[in-house]
Amino acid sequence: MEEEQKLVERGEALAAQAGEDQPDAIENTLTRNLLRFSGINAESRFPIPRLKCSEKFLNTVREM
Repeated sequence: MEEEQKLVERGEALAAQAGEDQPDAIENTLTRNLLRFSGINAESRFPIPRLKCSEKFLNTVREM
């Protein structure tokens, strides 16, 4: 729970820096962290998928 809060706060900070729409920046940060914990480097391998259109992707990661 505490780790999730830190991730959300980091996403908000990134959104403020980048001037992005805040929910998108948070989703991108959480997706990046999910990929990182799965052993995938999101920045070097492929663009960050949007959570709203990546249900199949998330299911694949869960199955790993």
